[in-house]
Amino acid sequence: MGEQPARPASRLLPTFALEAPDDAAFAARGPRIARYLYANFPGLRGLRQHRPHFHPDLGRTTDPVEHTLEMLALLDTGGLDEADRRTLRAAAVLHDIGKLLDAFNVRHAIESAELAPPYLADFPLTAEQRADALAIIAAHDALGRVAQGRIGADEAAALFGTRRLAALTERLTRADIGSIRGLNGGGGRESVLPAIAAAYAAVLAAFDAREAAHEPGA
Repeated sequence: MGEQPARPASRLLPTFALEAPDDAAFAARGPRIARYLYANFPGLRGLRQHRPHFHPDLGRTTDPVEHTLEMLALLDTGGLDEADRRTLRAAAVLHDIGKLLDAFNVRHAIESAELAPPYLADFPLTAEQRADALAIIAAHDALGRVAQGRIGADEAAALFGTRRLAALTERLTRADIGSIRGLNGGGGRESVLPAIAAAYAAVLAAFDAREAAHEPGA
């Protein structure tokens, strides 16, 4: 990601903890998370997104903050250790801030990761956890690109780097895709999420092949 930019002098520090008794308790902090995101990234308020984000009750697409809160309601951190749970939640909070630059840019995941470092520094994370969170943010659309045939499983495995980061990113991707109601209304959970699962299985197979190729005598 290059050098970390200097921390913005004027910013709202997080008023919510990444630790929570369970995922529902963390998602219930949504109002504080929304205040944090709108204060630090005011351009996200009311920002139009792609049509699948359309919310019939609002009569418009959800903005990236509204979408993030809906995604957090689906994020599953069950079975993770506390360090990975904090890492994944921090990545989830900041995963779409790059849409501030252009909500329709296919590179928004990379741009989110480029904007995130000074804000991740405000969370009680180790340097390794911050690096992992950035990697998750940057690759959170990789499984979708595999499912669409835009990149191969080998390329996605290289983007993730490790099985562990692939597994953490897959959890974020499932919540991200699952919360987009326009996809759901068109059979999203029934058709898109199985495609994401198939893409993830292909990535795991790519990791298997890479590891087998490095075994002694292979």
